[in-house]
Amino acid sequence: MARPGGLAAYELPLQERVTLARSVMPDVWPGFAQTEGSERGGDTILSIDYDPGWPSRYGRRHDVLRSCLGDTAPRVERVGYTAVPRLAAKPIIDI
Repeated sequence: MARPGGLAAYELPLQERVTLARSVMPDVWPGFAQTEGSERGGDTILSIDYDPGWPSRYGRRHDVLRSCLGDTAPRVERVGYTAVPRLAAKPIIDI
């Protein structure tokens, strides 16, 4: 789609790239389905340098969750890119 117009694939308009990706996903990933209402469009994804404050922010949330959930949750863990020291990440702490 891009080459005839002299463009690289990433230079296609966002909506066209999204439409193309969705059209091939069932072939690439058998069983692929998109949940209605999950269309994110062109949300910008922000990645920032590692923040040494992320572990303590997680620690505070961990303590609150453990006190609220008690034995209901056998484990509460920090996952995702913010859990990896010195790695740039989206500034969202996944628990």
